[in-house]
Amino acid sequence: MEFILELYKGCKCVKTGKELRFGMTPEEVSEALGEESQGIVRGSEECYTYLTVDYKNNHAVAFQFYSEAVLYIEDERYPKLCGKNLCGMKHKDLKKIIKQYDPDCIDDAGVQSLKMGIGTYYESTAYPVPEAIIIFQQGYYD
Repeated sequence: MEFILELYKGCKCVKTGKELRFGMTPEEVSEALGEESQGIVRGSEECYTYLTVDYKNNHAVAFQFYSEAVLYIEDERYPKLCGKNLCGMKHKDLKKIIKQYDPDCIDDAGVQSLKMGIGTYYESTAYPVPEAIIIFQQGYYD
């Protein structure tokens, strides 16, 4: 499934044409995706085919996409990321670009940019593309 990311806001599901926004309830997320949740994992997270949604007080605070998703950013602030499938980018290339936009990003088991509202996860650097990409609302990691 294809999504257009709007950092610190949410994303648009291309298949349904509907927006996923931070603050949405589980029912609203299911409607926007056009599918029911596959169940709750790790307490406050609901699992869908291409993503997991993290909720706080029954409102979405983060969307974590699996590597099978197709993710694009259409944001003039980040021209080096526009038009590229983030889930299909090599680890080192995506990391390098994010670091150019946010030199203070956290680089651990992936890259996490509090400035941009996006993070990547890699179990192993031998795996060439991200295993997951997360977008989150401001204050998510506070």
